[in-house]
Amino acid sequence: MFERFTTTTRLVVLEAVREAERERAPRVTDEHLLLAMAAGDGITAQVLADHGLTYAEARAKLAKAS
Repeated sequence: MFERFTTTTRLVVLEAVREAERERAPRVTDEHLLLAMAAGDGITAQVLADHGLTYAEARAKLAKAS
């Protein structure tokens, strides 16, 4: 299945895994995927930033919600 992903999507998934590892989380969750997308330099990161959700802001909001 992973072979059907674009290169950008693969990089986002790998970054989500790194996010989970940094937190010592037992699983990769949608929160890790959101952070990975916000951390990138692709269109998704730009759309999120255009709506006020940068990587730092996403991390802060997720920490506050936990």
